Amino acid sequence: MKHVPTYWKPLIIVLASCGLRPAEAAGLRWEDVDFQQHILHVRNQITSPKRGLEELKTDNANRRIPLGDVAIDALIQQWQQCAPSELDLVFPSPLGCPLDSANLRNRVWNPARTAAKLDAKTRIYDLRITFASMLVRQGRSMAFLQYVMGHADPRTTMRYYVGLFEDEVPQAVSDIDKWYQIPGVVHRLAEVTNSGTVHPLHTETEINPKTHNRPAPETMADLLEFDGGSDGARTRDLWLDRPAL
Repeated sequence: MKHVPTYWKPLIIVLASCGLRPAEAAGLRWEDVDFQQHILHVRNQITSPKRGLEELKTDNANRRIPLGDVAIDALIQQWQQCAPSELDLVFPSPLGCPLDSANLRNRVWNPARTAAKLDAKTRIYDLRITFASMLVRQGRSMAFLQYVMGHADPRTTMRYYVGLFEDEVPQAVSDIDKWYQIPGVVHRLAEVTNSGTVHPLHTETEINPKTHNRPAPETMADLLEFDGGSDGARTRDLWLDRPAL
């Protein structure tokens, strides 16, 4: 941050801590900032100064983002230094004009990136991607991430999960092995042949009092599904030995 000009530091902080698209940040007005409730309302965007304030592309992009202390402090700093603008923008140019993303990239981001010796391919949009990756690593759900990122398609959100934890795979496998060694866990591992027949790998007595007399399932369908309820068969939770909702 030390290489970013003072006037633009609050914008960079808000982009990194809220996951906004640059155009969404450019379209923020002070009426969108709720300092009391620590909420940022994303309602508009500015993709070009000539076009001015525009509606967001999708309904999902219209959202409320919770603000942490870092973002609040940055917005307070911006309130104190913000140039007056006709649209009452949170992040206008120093002259009070709508933000030009090309100027921001060429005059602010690129020089700061070079001074910080970051990879030349690092984009200002990567602040948004970093925000999403941090939420994933904190264990936030895909539904929450889709909402705060403003994604219309959950498949877009899923990209942040796929391939993110390659370095954690060995530990995850080890944890699964340990889990199955915990006393009381019902061993329901099965080997599926090409014919679909299931051969139990563990023959010890089931310790679940509700199911210990149940014969071993003969097919994978027997293992994973049951017929019940008005909505038909459901998948089965093998750990709790009950229908999975």
